[in-house]
Amino acid sequence: MKTKKIIMVELVETNVFEAAEIDNRLAATAAARERHAVYLRSLVGRLRVPTYATWKARIERVEASRPWRLEAHARN
Repeated sequence: MKTKKIIMVELVETNVFEAAEIDNRLAATAAARERHAVYLRSLVGRLRVPTYATWKARIERVEASRPWRLEAHARN
């Protein structure tokens, strides 16, 4: 049987952080993370992301239309 080790933290000034305040902050953070996870899951299958080759071809077309940009890259 595994036992859990409880970690106790002593604060120098106990009135700075009340236990309930820390619990409320942790609960709020967990709720925010859960909302973000729901948002991320909603994106699955909906994003239109080009392949690298498609993206690179598009960038090369744009850069070819801006010769001054190509010269700047050649100098670096």
